[in-house]
Amino acid sequence: MSGSEPHTSSPGPFLHPLWSLFALLVVGLPAVVLLWPERAPPEQYAAIPSFAHIDQRGEPITREVLLGTVWIADFIFTRCPNICPTLSARMQQLQPKVAAEEGIGLLSISVDPAYDTPEVLTDYASTLGADPAIWRWMTGETGAISATVEGFQQALDVKKTPDNPVPDITHSTRLILVDARGVLRGFYETDTDNLARLWEDARWLAANPDR
Repeated sequence: MSGSEPHTSSPGPFLHPLWSLFALLVVGLPAVVLLWPERAPPEQYAAIPSFAHIDQRGEPITREVLLGTVWIADFIFTRCPNICPTLSARMQQLQPKVAAEEGIGLLSISVDPAYDTPEVLTDYASTLGADPAIWRWMTGETGAISATVEGFQQALDVKKTPDNPVPDITHSTRLILVDARGVLRGFYETDTDNLARLWEDARWLAANPDR
């Protein structure tokens, strides 16, 4: 008998476990893409019109200033007794997420601009813990604000009575999404499901500014 050891062949390169894993990924990933296709973009509505207002610091704020950022907007007034606290609470909920995300901001627009001066808005924002770096507040001339509300495709009705210093203002109860090009992209109620959908849409638009 010879002293040679029995020969055992090693597995070829294509039988190596790592090659098998690679092959599985190559074959499997397209199937995953087919099963979970890319989500559809949020609906596109009209572009918001040009405007010239002031913010809570008294600084000019225009449509052009807003371009380049995705905005989550609402219409409120500081003397509002009913829906405005709910809207502002939802914006409060979103603020930490916005702070951690690039390219998204919050915008609250007063529909009682004669009363809601920059100083009043600053005080109101302070009670909410609003970060002025990401949450802006807008006021201006009454007629110009009304035109902006209409440009955001929202309704506004203001009734004044002699025996009540606070006007009866009926306004939008929805949060509004505006993309970085200044185009309206969605209108959302304030319930938990809609708030989650709004946030996912805002993040998608920030990541896809040309879509």
